[in-house]
Amino acid sequence: MRVPYEEMYNEFVRVLLKYGFDKEKAEISAKLYADASRDGVYTHGLNRFPKFIKSIHDGIVDIHAEPVLKESFGALERYDGCHGPGNLNAYACTKRAIALAKQNTLGCVALANTNHWSRKYRCNSGCARATTV
Repeated sequence: MRVPYEEMYNEFVRVLLKYGFDKEKAEISAKLYADASRDGVYTHGLNRFPKFIKSIHDGIVDIHAEPVLKESFGALERYDGCHGPGNLNAYACTKRAIALAKQNTLGCVALANTNHWSRKYRCNSGCARATTV
């Protein structure tokens, strides 16, 4: 069965808003899940989404959590994900790694205590688009 991208994305947003996400975070998370399915990585898209929602429902994932900087060593930083949504934590830390790379030529961010953050490809492609790889 094929689900059109827009239909999948819109349904992900609707469900995430129902579970208490703010609009911006719901849209980013929904895009990351929908992109995974669009790109053929179904295990990290539509097929993973119900497990993610169950993790929220069961209190395993804190939808309001943000990554917290624990240590910084110039171009290297270590974050605590505070059991937040993995794809959003990874998205935030990727943006930070890009900023560090632009500032220091190298940027490396470690992330712990987070829900499954999905695809490395998504993070790596973000760095590539920012011309930091």
